Amino acid sequence: PPGAAVVARIATPPSTVAVSLTVFGESWPTIRVADGEWQALIGVDLDVRHGTYVALAHAVGPDDLDSQVTLSVAPKRFRRRVLRVAPAFVNPDPEQQARIASEAALIRDAYARTSTEPLWRTGFIRPVPQPANSSFGTRSVFNGQPRNPHAGTDFLSPAGTPIKAPADGQVVVARDLFFT
Repeated sequence: PPGAAVVARIATPPSTVAVSLTVFGESWPTIRVADGEWQALIGVDLDVRHGTYVALAHAVGPDDLDSQVTLSVAPKRFRRRVLRVAPAFVNPDPEQQARIASEAALIRDAYARTSTEPLWRTGFIRPVPQPANSSFGTRSVFNGQPRNPHAGTDFLSPAGTPIKAPADGQVVVARDLFFT
């Protein structure tokens, strides 16, 4: 469903030197995990409509090979929350709008970066022991105005709770942001 992560496993001849993968109109980085075995981590965006999509793999080696597989995206209904907040949070002033636009560009640039190393090989863990109190993809309506879907998961934890990185990685943005 939208919002899911899919691990693609691609079998190739051991002599393959690179694999390209395209699905949802985007290229996805692949990594060699063993001779003749490649993987990619694919995120199904929240705006991907349910239906069947074709994933195309191209293996580069002495004999280039192409293959395709279909990927079915099931429909999903996301939770909806209706909140009343101070109007300043729904209708930011011009100075705050400039800050929000600048931060949106910063976040787009951060998301555009991809690592050539698989930083998620060791799996994922919970960042804190407390349960999640929001979920990825939740649709929010603030003071009667629909907003962008929630792009993360929040955990209600006491001040001072140690926070663990959910997976290996590299921090590319760490600052106070207006919305996140």
